[in-house]
Amino acid sequence: MKVLFLATLVVSGAAEEEDVMATMQRNAVSAHSPNATSSDDLACNKCSDVGGCVCECSWAPDGCKGDDGSCCYACCCYSERYPAACPTDDNAVPDVVADDDAPAPAGLTLYCPYGPDDIEINGNDATSSIEGSGWTMLGGSGVNVKASFNLLGGYVEFDMDLTKVGNGVNTNLYTISPADGVANSGYCDIQSSPNYPTCMEWDIDENNGNCAMQTTLHTWPNHNGGCDQGGCEANTHIGTTVHIKASMSTEGYPTINVNGNDVNGYNPAISASSAAYVVTTMQERGAAIWSSQWVGWVPVENECPSGATQSDLDSSQFSISNLKIMAKSVVFGSPPALCGAAAQPQFKSAPPIDYSARSNEYPNAKMMFRSWVKKVETKAMESLNKDVQTKAKNAVEAEKAA
Repeated sequence: MKVLFLATLVVSGAAEEEDVMATMQRNAVSAHSPNATSSDDLACNKCSDVGGCVCECSWAPDGCKGDDGSCCYACCCYSERYPAACPTDDNAVPDVVADDDAPAPAGLTLYCPYGPDDIEINGNDATSSIEGSGWTMLGGSGVNVKASFNLLGGYVEFDMDLTKVGNGVNTNLYTISPADGVANSGYCDIQSSPNYPTCMEWDIDENNGNCAMQTTLHTWPNHNGGCDQGGCEANTHIGTTVHIKASMSTEGYPTINVNGNDVNGYNPAISASSAAYVVTTMQERGAAIWSSQWVGWVPVENECPSGATQSDLDSSQFSISNLKIMAKSVVFGSPPALCGAAAQPQFKSAPPIDYSARSNEYPNAKMMFRSWVKKVETKAMESLNKDVQTKAKNAVEAEKAA
């Protein structure tokens, strides 16, 4: 009977394999491309996988049936991609070089914090999860990178998925500068509180749902003007998918690029004294990356929905992925994983698989399975019949002996 059960599993498995093959072919692109949109929406796309390129993608996803190893196949079929103007030679002209493959500029190191060794959830929060070089939050929560970085001349870059964020919910990524690092000093904030000390805060990105974002630089913890507790701020409108690169010059002036466009118009303008304060703080304390989701204040309230409640927060979810940090040094904490193929593996999904080459072989495989199963069933029945006959013969002999 065990043999019969095994045969049944094999037959079932053969049928499931056929379904799985079709499902993998159908879903490989969408599973790997959270930012992918239809070819009608994107004439050309820019992405950094496989060396970086700008490609015309109107042939995708119908043409995503066999990976030819090209940058444009990766860009159109399964990479993170963003709208871009089409170059003269769409499928041949490189546009960007992947940050994690190119050498970092002299004096800088490119880090990709990865997993719980480099990233931690604040407290015992079961609603957050660390996912590779990023995280997902459901409801009110917080996550931080353990190390503090000198970001002068470097940047912080990441993707943010706001598809499931509630209107008026504040989702964010920012830096704080604890006196002796997160492990030794704990949390600090630009706003005064009896629960933690004050410190410089760089709000790289604070969102109002998926309607708008604001970036704010706070230097000193007072209201004496400049980038104080009120901050020097600038904002722009966004959508459900956001790519941000937040650069910090060696002179202490930030530049925030959102989906390929710089966010300008700081109010008030960042003064030379504020920038000098940034330089000193980066050198002495560094900047620790923090992220949270909460309600109570959101930017651009006059142009976006606001007034989110606790219930709105509880059901709100967002994700950050592909976090990269180009830094001059790690000021406090252990250096996180480096970017690149030789560093921490990223465990990306595989590209779509072309099963067409096996189309002629697969029916033969099914026939082989059926033939094998028939043999197994026959042997099982022969064994069963023999066992029944033996038991019947023993019963007759026992009756005679009695």
